[in-house]
Amino acid sequence: MRSSKKAWSTGLAVLLAVSALGLGIFVRAEEGGGVCERALFLCVADPFIRAMGPAFVVYCLEGYAFCKIYVAPLLGG
Repeated sequence: MRSSKKAWSTGLAVLLAVSALGLGIFVRAEEGGGVCERALFLCVADPFIRAMGPAFVVYCLEGYAFCKIYVAPLLGG
């Protein structure tokens, strides 16, 4: 029983950390940030993505990572 409480609290801490990081990205995207941040914002804000659950949010984060590695250097961002 103690192990499940620890796992739950660790999961909650990770979720809060990711959410805090995400808020910073979204603020930057709304202020006219780079193309990758705008794409991530649009992906996560899409109603279909939000309706399908957390697995599809991971899809958006993978797209963001791909964009930062391969697309942004080509665009000078």
